[in-house]
Amino acid sequence: MIEQELKEMDKGLWFKVLNGKEYKYSVSGKQIVAKENLSVLDPTKVETLTLMTCWPVGTADKRLIISAPRK
Repeated sequence: MIEQELKEMDKGLWFKVLNGKEYKYSVSGKQIVAKENLSVLDPTKVETLTLMTCWPVGTADKRLIISAPRK
């Protein structure tokens, strides 16, 4: 998946990660944060995949964060 596709991931979207096993995730939120904001990487109560990329695409100004708990 490339960063331009991350912006298309909306709440409720299901996707799989294959790494010897299949892991299913569902997007629960999307936010844009300051590049210094690392709180988005804090531990969560449920297993959650956090995807992070630069925002806007091609810059390093901010970060686009996608949160997706494992299903």
